[in-house]
Amino acid sequence: MPKAPFPGAAGMTVHESVCGECWQAWIAEQTKIINELRLSMGNPQSHEVLDRQMRAFLKLPSSPDPA
Repeated sequence: MPKAPFPGAAGMTVHESVCGECWQAWIAEQTKIINELRLSMGNPQSHEVLDRQMRAFLKLPSSPDPA
């Protein structure tokens, strides 16, 4: 990937650990997950669910719990 797909530490982790083809596969899967789970991207809890799903799909370490 030429650059991090989103800002912050998580974006850098994805940038350093995931190939472009794998990221594209995640984008397709993400759309399915949002629709199937009826996630509202205006809801912070939906972002947490999607982050956990992304990390599992891309086999990335879990994000640390917020302090």
